[in-house]
Amino acid sequence: WQYCDPIGTTGAGFQAQPEDDATAAPGVNCFVTAQCGPPQCPSGCTQGCSDVDAGTTTLLSAVWDLSGATQAKVKYARWYSNNTGGGANSDLWTVDVSNDGGSSWTTVESTTNTIPSPLASAEWVDNSIDIDAMFGTPGQVRLRFRARDTGTGSVVEAGVDDVRIFAEFAAVGVHEIAAGTPLTFDLAQNQPNPFSPATRIDFALPAKSNVSLAVYDVGGRLVRTLAQGSRDPGRYTVQWDGKDGGGSRVAAGVYFYRLSAGSETLTRKMTVLK
Repeated sequence: WQYCDPIGTTGAGFQAQPEDDATAAPGVNCFVTAQCGPPQCPSGCTQGCSDVDAGTTTLLSAVWDLSGATQAKVKYARWYSNNTGGGANSDLWTVDVSNDGGSSWTTVESTTNTIPSPLASAEWVDNSIDIDAMFGTPGQVRLRFRARDTGTGSVVEAGVDDVRIFAEFAAVGVHEIAAGTPLTFDLAQNQPNPFSPATRIDFALPAKSNVSLAVYDVGGRLVRTLAQGSRDPGRYTVQWDGKDGGGSRVAAGVYFYRLSAGSETLTRKMTVLK
């Protein structure tokens, strides 16, 4: 698998590999099963150039911590072409989802047919997985995409784009602390991560402190202050809705959140999805 701006292959009246990703402009890149083009094919790419051959190729997502979510869905766009070559429609495309980080898998797609049909050209198609309906309680979610060429010579091309997570978390405040429970200065990894549209940040204070919890972009510029002022010792939870200090939704990408209390500082990284 390769993350790139795809170069479409030609022949038999349609593209086996897509020319464009699934995202509306200005989207550019997606995952495809290898890239064709110069210098391998200086005069243009045709069917069979850099397609899947003699085996299985697997694309694994990151593990998304959706524990605590009351509702969770994962959506993705996929391209699959398998209807040309000597053994058309003979090879299998599957998509599996795990709720335990990849220890076990449940198949949500399994087909040997080019999408949308064996008689039509391939195209990008959106799919949705209802995590809480499938597993009951969302946990450590991961996706697995597999394209195979184990049949008798079909041209197999696949693509994946626009993986999106939609999750809702119940509003939470200060956690109750059991008597005698020792606390240390701590900043947890946000949950879920990556996320869209909102995430939860937990932190702990061992003593009364003046606190600042803020989000910064990769250039170090302040995006939004999430907590500010004096706090008693305890465990706290803050929700960030993915918006800057002016109320506008931030762009997808990597951000940092920093907790400062007295002379101590902790920083964590998080990723905002589209």
